[in-house]
Amino acid sequence: MRRGAQLLRQGFLQASRSLHTSKSCHAENTSATFPSWLSSGPQRVNTPLTHPLPGLANIQGLSGPNEPPPTEVTTLSNGVRIVSEASMGATASMGLYVNSGSIYETAQTTGATALLECLAFKATKHRDTLRVMKEVELLGANIAANGSREQMSYTIDCLRSQMPAALELLCDCVINPAFLNHELEEQKVRLAFLLANPEVQLTILTELLLREAYQGGLSYPLIPDPQNLHHITPQVMTDFVTRNYTGKRL
Repeated sequence: MRRGAQLLRQGFLQASRSLHTSKSCHAENTSATFPSWLSSGPQRVNTPLTHPLPGLANIQGLSGPNEPPPTEVTTLSNGVRIVSEASMGATASMGLYVNSGSIYETAQTTGATALLECLAFKATKHRDTLRVMKEVELLGANIAANGSREQMSYTIDCLRSQMPAALELLCDCVINPAFLNHELEEQKVRLAFLLANPEVQLTILTELLLREAYQGGLSYPLIPDPQNLHHITPQVMTDFVTRNYTGKRL
């Protein structure tokens, strides 16, 4: 029994030694052949990528302009200023900016700017709200509107091929709003709901500080008190747009 155990132990030792020897030989062979293959070989190409390959024509690649595209300013006969830049991309971005905001409001029109932002891209004299949204969806466009104390902005982004249709839609929504009574009342309720959200209380605090910090037009409220919007009617909104959305302000 003891003799068998000794023979078995010797067999394991010899097997482990032979395995270690084979691994060492394989590592030595690998270390000897891999660097030689890496540094030289019949199939290796020594031409750097900064030089043209021998036997091939040198083709000049496309390169972008070294200077930004020029900005062109065109003034129409009615005073509207058009600022345009050529774009190399596949998309187009267009915007209508109006020098109209809360500084132009009066006691009778307080809150009109905030409601104009809420009513942006709603029903026009030529389209209802559903048609406007469907056309925006078909164009694959992004629309946005923002009201401030001194300016209103309306923007639309789309593919370059859709630019004419998108521009016509943008102009119709800004210049020909319908101000339907039920939509106006819905936006009053929506505005009151948004202002009751605790997350906007810091914004309201900033608004109150601005009212106290300035005098004159800049002190007029940009964020109105929802309970004081009962005097805003479709006719008031129409008169405000007619008076402020003029050619020299666009």
